[in-house]
Amino acid sequence: MNLIFEDRILPDGKHVLVPKVERPRTCRRADGVPKVCYNSRGAARSARTKHDVLYRCPNCDRYHLATDRRHR
Repeated sequence: MNLIFEDRILPDGKHVLVPKVERPRTCRRADGVPKVCYNSRGAARSARTKHDVLYRCPNCDRYHLATDRRHR
């Protein structure tokens, strides 16, 4: 797991760094289903939808799509 530090704004306006654990990227979804692999970046870009982001997998060195998680 990766540990990153996220900037949060407190109610009084001060900024604070908060540790956040990120799961590593894998070739399988959280429910165990294998993700679709794309051989080229162009093929992955043409297959993505509005809320998908593409990334190069560190395990298989191909491209996968992931849902863009927006924090509100």
